[in-house]
Amino acid sequence: MITIGIDPHSRTHSAAALDDQGRVLGELAVGSNPRELERLARWIAGTGPERIVAIEGARGFGLALARKLLAAGETVLDVVPSLTASERRSNRRRGKDDRGDAVAVGRVALRERGLPRVSAEV
Repeated sequence: MITIGIDPHSRTHSAAALDDQGRVLGELAVGSNPRELERLARWIAGTGPERIVAIEGARGFGLALARKLLAAGETVLDVVPSLTASERRSNRRRGKDDRGDAVAVGRVALRERGLPRVSAEV
């Protein structure tokens, strides 16, 4: 099973694909416009037949992406920022690193059971 962690922002989204041990298999950063979200959705679809997508703040900056992925039949989990805070701190290099944050979101999804699934009603 592949876990995709996504760190969304108003202008960019960073994604990381992780294996079941939390190792990074691939990363992608895209803009937040519809064309770029489609590019990200295609990248996610190409990561393997079994996957889940974890979006930090799926009802915030990640909402448009969450809706697109749900419409495509993806399983989407909502990761609240407080759950990724300690993971971020333990793996942070100097400065802001959105790709590292996407990895942290994915690792939280691997570790935490019972994260809320995003429904089509968002």
